[in-house]
Amino acid sequence: LLCLSCCLYIGKPSNNLCMIQQIVYALCLNGCFSTFFIKSLEITLVTEFPRCAPTFLHWVTQRRAWLLVALCLLTECLFCFCYLHLGPDYLVSDYKSLPTEVLLLCYTQSWFAFALMHGYNGCLAFVCFLCTFMVQTSGKKYNIARGITFAILIYFIICIFFV
Repeated sequence: LLCLSCCLYIGKPSNNLCMIQQIVYALCLNGCFSTFFIKSLEITLVTEFPRCAPTFLHWVTQRRAWLLVALCLLTECLFCFCYLHLGPDYLVSDYKSLPTEVLLLCYTQSWFAFALMHGYNGCLAFVCFLCTFMVQTSGKKYNIARGITFAILIYFIICIFFV
């Protein structure tokens, strides 16, 4: 879904398309990071905190893990609602950038809401990175921890290039 949400940026923009582009991307990204978050917590509990693991492990495994994923998605939905309420992107015609053509752009109205919506995903990714990197440096046993660390590093590199 995250890869398919990038298809919303292709083609001629409209007001409705401008409004849903960032929201769909943020929700799909949060779905990915919330599942990474659950697996990162599970790996960290097992390897770094073996004494506490039996009491907290049932929150990140089996059926309760989906409650945490749903809680992360619900929090992101709240931030998306704030984004819609404070001012979503809207269509702007730019006549000055290109001399012979009109450029249609999606203009961000509220940068605070934009930063809040995407900052939550960044914080979730940072927590995932810290948890899996901690396992990486101590145990080097779990290949899934390496995979999550590598995926989050790629996400951070893409964010740096985006900014």
